Amino acid sequence: MSTFDFQDYNVNVDNPQKHLDPMDTYISFRITTKVKQKMNEDMQYIVRRRYNDFLWLRSRLIETFPTLVVPALPAKHNVLEQLDRYSRSFIMARMAMLHTYLQRLTSHPVFSCSPLLKLFLTAKSAEFMMHSKNSAGLLDRITGSLQTLTGYRNTLLCPEFENVRQYTNHLSAKLIVIHDVAAKIQKERIELAYDIEEGKRAVENWLCLEPDLSYCLHGIRDALVSVLGSQKHLLQIYSTNIEQPLEEYLSYTDAVKEALNRRDAIQYNYESSRDETARKRIEKEQLEILDNTNGFGFKLWKATNRDKIKKLQQDLPILESMVEDNHDKLEIANEG
Repeated sequence: MSTFDFQDYNVNVDNPQKHLDPMDTYISFRITTKVKQKMNEDMQYIVRRRYNDFLWLRSRLIETFPTLVVPALPAKHNVLEQLDRYSRSFIMARMAMLHTYLQRLTSHPVFSCSPLLKLFLTAKSAEFMMHSKNSAGLLDRITGSLQTLTGYRNTLLCPEFENVRQYTNHLSAKLIVIHDVAAKIQKERIELAYDIEEGKRAVENWLCLEPDLSYCLHGIRDALVSVLGSQKHLLQIYSTNIEQPLEEYLSYTDAVKEALNRRDAIQYNYESSRDETARKRIEKEQLEILDNTNGFGFKLWKATNRDKIKKLQQDLPILESMVEDNHDKLEIANEG
């Protein structure tokens, strides 16, 4: 596939397939990419990717575009889902979320043109595996990021980005409250549906014992059946209409926080390299002043002193270049 604009192709995720390997069992999804050609016939690429491949793509996009908000992936299964992660409902829900994830990437003006996305959408399994194996591991990148972030909170951060962080934190807190309340309501609905089911059975038994009250009891039973049907419908749509959208919003707030943290780390790197350069420059000036001091007993000390000055003269250009590079990165981060 040649370089193409983000409006020139569309992607679809479907056809989940279970793989039973001796050392691993997983689900892969078919990804079909149709590329529109102006002069030639449309091209089509069909590949299969598993969830870990999507993780690789997102981590590489974060590594390549550290100051952009990379869309969030659906979360890994929790403890309960681990027991049922091969059920049709779970697989279809995950497939729909992965499809949405790719739609967001392909509609993004930057991510859609990335060679990483092109590789993900078009490379055959062997080629893709070779690239993913040669890349740094996700854990290594996360560890490196955490080491870079150490101490950056002592930096005076840009008020504009701090306001975004505060807004995101408040939004996240409110979404968590809504999610918790919705989960409690869902739990109570499950209990209510069970109680209504028990009440319906009791009324049906009562019908057998009191035929003279059949008209009234039939009305009560029909009302319970109607309410029970409504409750079951609410229970069925909870996951797709409430739980999944809330979790998706929460994942997006986390993605924004991650992008802000990476931007703050860039500022911290710039300021720390700038301060280190200033400290080295002052140290060099002080050593040069002391080097001009006359005295017979200072000969050995002066030799050591001149070695330090020479070392600083070699280090300062490197540090100044690093400061300039970090400043450029900060400017890009602030624009992003």
